[in-house]
Amino acid sequence: MRITLCGSTKFPKTWALANRLLTLDGHFVYTIAFAGSKLTEDQKRKLDAIHMAKIVDSDAILVLNVDGYMGYSTRQEIEFAIAMNRRVYFLTPAETLPDYPQGMDFDSLYKGVIPKALAKIIDTGKE
Repeated sequence: MRITLCGSTKFPKTWALANRLLTLDGHFVYTIAFAGSKLTEDQKRKLDAIHMAKIVDSDAILVLNVDGYMGYSTRQEIEFAIAMNRRVYFLTPAETLPDYPQGMDFDSLYKGVIPKALAKIIDTGKE
């Protein structure tokens, strides 16, 4: 499966772990080019466009919503993925959040395996 990781870049260890686990499981994983650098508005627009193109090329997105956190850009990526008929999966349950579009797919991608592995890094406070 081709999966694009989405979410806040505030959690680099979660991104790295998700990329590692999904790749080792045989998935083709799209992730961010880099994080933490000062970008011009033009550079940010280019990177955003590339990330959306990754979503188009994917079968699904995995939202790395650590502790339920999702910013504006992540919400845009979710809405775009839904519009492109891509499956949307979450690290932590999102069905209780009030402002999600109807028709969200809340199935667990790995029936708990990947979220548990990712939760381990969050629970240990190593993020």
